Amino acid sequence: MTNFLPATAVPFTNAYIVDVTPELAKTWLDANTSNRPVSELRVQQLAAQMQAGQWRLYHHGIAFAVDKTLLDGLHRLLAVIRSGKTVPMTVVVDEPVENLHVIDNRYANK
Repeated sequence: MTNFLPATAVPFTNAYIVDVTPELAKTWLDANTSNRPVSELRVQQLAAQMQAGQWRLYHHGIAFAVDKTLLDGLHRLLAVIRSGKTVPMTVVVDEPVENLHVIDNRYANK
């Protein structure tokens, strides 16, 4: 199935599929120290998708830095809490902290 990849391709070993419960989402958010401004509209859209059973596991999920800082996924985690649903997500750990600058472009010029 991966025969279309170049021979130099390396498996990504720090990604997991996690059933994210509202309780787990809250735990992760409670430990979060840096947030972008929340878009209530985006949280509502994602929560509605989750409540309707339309959420799908895909490559974009949650990312944590090596120091456990949440780098990506704020709106998805808020939506899990708002929806009250458990949904599967890709969770990547041990990302370099400096990747925040490319994940969240509000830091691009700092």
